[in-house]
Amino acid sequence: MAYIDETDLLTRMTETELVQCTNDDGTGDVDADVLAGILTETDALVDSYVGVRHGVPIESPSNLTKDIAKSIAVYKLLSRRGLAPEHVEKNYDDAIRLLRRIGEGKAAFSDAALLQPHGSRVTGVRTEAKPRVFNDDDMEGF
Repeated sequence: MAYIDETDLLTRMTETELVQCTNDDGTGDVDADVLAGILTETDALVDSYVGVRHGVPIESPSNLTKDIAKSIAVYKLLSRRGLAPEHVEKNYDDAIRLLRRIGEGKAAFSDAALLQPHGSRVTGVRTEAKPRVFNDDDMEGF
């Protein structure tokens, strides 16, 4: 299940742009295989950052997750043709920066209940102190 679909992308770009970015065969239609590849790459990128701290794929993506995915996918699509304007590149950079912060635990998705900690990851540090070899009594006179 992709975090976003074609309908979501059409909130950020026109259908003409989507056709232009995916239509490698000259059919005049959106190439579903190219689009599916971009969406798969987008999901993998999102998962690679948040998977460090959370289980992936995210089963019920929040609006923030979808917004991040849209920024990434639009950039990837427009970049295929060298058409990504500066604001699209900035949105992509901001999305990656936010994903990085989420992966580091410095930011969180708005609906943290949707994300369960990854079961196989260590979420804390456990330490055990060994008995002290030297103490104040042993070191008296030094």
